[in-house]
Order: sequence, then C-alpha cells, then structure tokens
Amino acid sequence: MNVKRKQLLICLIILSSFLIFNFIPTIYAQDMSSESITGITEELDGGLAFDKIQKIYEISDSSLEKGYSALLNEKDAFRIKIRERNYYIIVWNITDNEVGIVFPGERQLIFEVDGIILADIDQDHKLDVELELKSIEDSYENAKVVASVELENETATIRDTEYIPGRKVNLFIKKIVKKEFIPSGDYFELFDVTVRLAEKEIYTARELGAFIIFENFGEGPSKIDIVYSIINERGEEVYRGVDSKVVQTEDRVVKNFNFLELPLGKYVLRAEIFYGKNQTGESEQDFEIIEVSLFSRLSMPLLFISTIIILFIVVRYGGKISKKTRDIRIAKEGIK
Repeated sequence: MNVKRKQLLICLIILSSFLIFNFIPTIYAQDMSSESITGITEELDGGLAFDKIQKIYEISDSSLEKGYSALLNEKDAFRIKIRERNYYIIVWNITDNEVGIVFPGERQLIFEVDGIILADIDQDHKLDVELELKSIEDSYENAKVVASVELENETATIRDTEYIPGRKVNLFIKKIVKKEFIPSGDYFELFDVTVRLAEKEIYTARELGAFIIFENFGEGPSKIDIVYSIINERGEEVYRGVDSKVVQTEDRVVKNFNFLELPLGKYVLRAEIFYGKNQTGESEQDFEIIEVSLFSRLSMPLLFISTIIILFIVVRYGGKISKKTRDIRIAKEGIK
C-alpha cells in the first residue's frame, strides 16, 4: 500500500469515528419513543433500568439536608445525589394502608403511614437518608371510571357511573447527620430571580439548558428555597426540582436536564423562590420540543459524504497536479 493510500485510509478512519461518536447518538436521541414522559435509562447499582418513572422530583444536596416533602403518585420518583452519583427512589405500589418503595440494587421495602425507614442508598454500609410516610391520600387526577351498562333492544344505556380515586403518598425525605447553616439577623430581605434559556426550540429534553440568576437586594445574606418545574401544554407538572442556598449578593446557576425525556410539544420552565417572611418570587420561560426536520437529519451525512469525496479527489489527483506543475517548472528552467 503506497503512502497516498495510507493517508486516505487514515483520514477515512478519523471521519468514520467522528460520524459514529457524534452523529449517530444525536439521531438516536431524536428518535426515542415518547410513550413515557420521563423514561430513564440511567443504570444504577444492580443494573436496573428505570424506564417506568412517570415524574421526577430532583432534590439538591442542600434541600436533602433540610428535608423535603412531596405528594407522589405510583411510579413517581425522588432523584438524589449521594457522593457524586445519582440515585432514584421510586414509589412503586400504593394500597389503602401501605406503600412499596424501590431502591437502587433491586431492593424493595414496604412501610405504613407514620412509618420511618433509614436507608443505605449507595450500599456502603452507612445510612444516607430518612424516609417517612406521612399520609396516603385519594387523588382524582388518576381516578378510574366504572359504569354499569344495561342492554335492551340492541341499545346500551349507562345506568350508574362511579369514580374510583387513585392514591398519592405524602413522602418526606431527609439526609441523615448533616446540619444546615441558617443566616441569623433581623434585616430587610428582597430577592429577584431570572430564567434564561440557551435555546427556545430544541429536539429533545436532554438539550434543555437554563441560566438562573438570583439577585439579593436586601441588607444581608439570606437563605432561599428554590422550586424548578416544567409544565406541559395541559398545565400538568412533568418535572420538579428543589434546591436551597444562601445568597450574599448574587448567585448564578446553570441548570441542565440531560436525564429527562419529554414528548414533542410546548412547555414552560419555571423557577420559584421562597425566602424571608413568606416572601416569594418567580420567573419563567417558554420552550418547545420540535420534530427533527429532514434537512437536519440529512445535513450531517451529506457533509460527511462530501468531505470523503473532496478528500478522495485531493489525495487521488493532488499528487498528479503537483507532479505536472513541477515538470512544467523544470521544463521552463531547462529552456532558460
């Protein structure tokens, strides 16, 4: 194999690698099924794929230290971080008196109202979080409709209709051991929050990126509680994240959602803050997840093919052109 062919082969290998590691994953992400609102394929201890999760409550480390309570439906989950690794705690089955919880590592626990679980999430033989089941409540958001039908003379008449409510659990979660810092002092507090999106039109929720600015106009440092939420076109909250922080004058947060999957449609990303004496503030931005256009799908492979063709032409004929130019120059010098 001559030098030119070796060079061409090396270039082809480099471009092929670029295509495989950059283009193919993008197309795969754009073509993923949207049947589950927040399908998770992140593997945890035990090799579980959490592809049945319906809604995620993302809890920051600072909020986990303080403790957080939420109403969860079946298949909803807390997303927490323990020693720089993300874990999911899923509400799996709700009955009248108890609830089943799925932990990483294929571990399942069942406990009743007012029951408390101390859990070793990362299985390092140290307790990480405390879970308390505060209550089990009826929910008509996911109620089932049961109707009795009477058939007479080839017609059907609905006689009785009954709505059987679903269930929600009020679940409290708190990190064990650590203490939180709360600023002391009696002074004027005033905050503002601003949400800015990197892009308002995206192809998947994994591309969603937000820049959150917290500005403190008060007289001293203040502790704020933050709630991030994503609302779909039907007004349903499909994601919730909580955080808390102490802000002196200004703080900026880059918020990424590279673990979410959402179907095509219009959404609102909202940030709400709670501070001081029942003071609040909020900011929101609209965004839309759109279908990938045919041009976008074809642009990368066309660019790849064009580059290969140009490279082939340069390698194939570049040497001949260079040789011909050199021969002409030599001939001219000979005439002189």
